[in-house]
Amino acid sequence: MSTQYGLPLFLEDATGIITRTEFSDLYDRIHISIAPSSSSTARVAIRSSARSCADCIIDLPQRIDSKSASITFAGSQTIPIENYLKRVRGAPAYSPARKFIASDSQSYTWAQSPSASPDPCTSTWTCKNEVTGQVIADYSFNDATITGSKCAAILTVEEGWNCLLVELLATLTIVRHIAKNKL
Repeated sequence: MSTQYGLPLFLEDATGIITRTEFSDLYDRIHISIAPSSSSTARVAIRSSARSCADCIIDLPQRIDSKSASITFAGSQTIPIENYLKRVRGAPAYSPARKFIASDSQSYTWAQSPSASPDPCTSTWTCKNEVTGQVIADYSFNDATITGSKCAAILTVEEGWNCLLVELLATLTIVRHIAKNKL
């Protein structure tokens, strides 16, 4: 069991752009980039400062019935996105909310919070453990007039779930893409 300090990861999202951004922890514990991995903007790579190779490659869906959309984590097989990130039962058909089973065998759900903004790209997202209902991550856009920070958004990952950081970023990237493109 690792030592708990009671300090979540606070990752500043430099641009807020779904497929091209940098996430830096406020305390310089980790740095992660999301960028196109080829000439196609539909394929993105997630790389952390802890590794020299990509931690995850995502082929983003381009249409509602896209069968070519997939996700590959370092050292594992490629999984179709529709098998990894599933619609939430009981949610409206147009809802971008999705659930997934992480590497810790727990089920988590990303849901978009109601927003005053008509732009789905500036919505707040919350990830909860499906069994306990505990919020494990939160992504919200920054209001520089309040925080004084120039970052576009903040991803907060509660301390006990730091080991799921790449999975949380990958699934957040996909659900934000789904919301933006109304897939």
